[in-house]
Amino acid sequence: MKEVVTQYSKYNGLGNDFLVRLLQSEGDLTSSDDVRRLCDRRYGFGADGVIETFVKELGGAYMHLVNSDGSIAEMSGNGVRCLIHHLVRVQAMEAKDAVTLDTLAGPRRVQALGFVAPQVLLSSVEMPRAKVTAQEVLGVKGYLVDVGNPHFVIECKDISELRSQPLSKIGPELEGAFEGGANIEWVYLESHSKVHLRVWERGAGETLACGTGSVASFTALSEVATLDERVEILNPGGSLWVSGGDGLSDAETLWLEGPSVYVGDIYAPDSSVGHL
Repeated sequence: MKEVVTQYSKYNGLGNDFLVRLLQSEGDLTSSDDVRRLCDRRYGFGADGVIETFVKELGGAYMHLVNSDGSIAEMSGNGVRCLIHHLVRVQAMEAKDAVTLDTLAGPRRVQALGFVAPQVLLSSVEMPRAKVTAQEVLGVKGYLVDVGNPHFVIECKDISELRSQPLSKIGPELEGAFEGGANIEWVYLESHSKVHLRVWERGAGETLACGTGSVASFTALSEVATLDERVEILNPGGSLWVSGGDGLSDAETLWLEGPSVYVGDIYAPDSSVGHL
């Protein structure tokens, strides 16, 4: 008897990696237990999360994201770009198309900008401009920003302070200090057009990049400093760009731009997924 397998495709946005799967029906989701096993970097295939999608009959698509710890996430800026890359690669949309994704954080318009290398797609995601609230948590001062998922942004005085942060120790403490958890960013503003960032992601730990975290950091810093219309956010895995459009302070929407990379396909036997 032929063994049944489930196919996932692996992508990353600056090292923030996901297993992506196109569903035939809305309810055919991978269980949280299996997501944890698939994402395990020693005993599974390794990823920061699993994204599953189906294309709607009247256009657009739905995004369902589960973190590597099995928790459900509202959305991910890098994950959205990886999902669009998958839809382009499997010919569910064209490489220059725009599409609206339904996420738990609300609809997000995404524009595929084209391939910059054989397996590298550049795309941009529209994000709402969020309210910024100064807050002190566990003795740490920062800015609470909700861009569809919650972020706490902490400004560092220089690059040395940013690099010396013990994220594996203080990340879980700060994440757990918020009801439902939060993503934590440490940022250093090098210039009006360049920001350095490190991130502890809720449900995934320290990652190489965070798209929504880049947008949240841009939003928080724009409240306390003058930023250029287009700012480079240097994540550990590479650069993302956040743009505010004309009239930065009045912009109601922001755009997150960056690359995604197709890594390869993964075939998980259904009989073994639960035993990974």
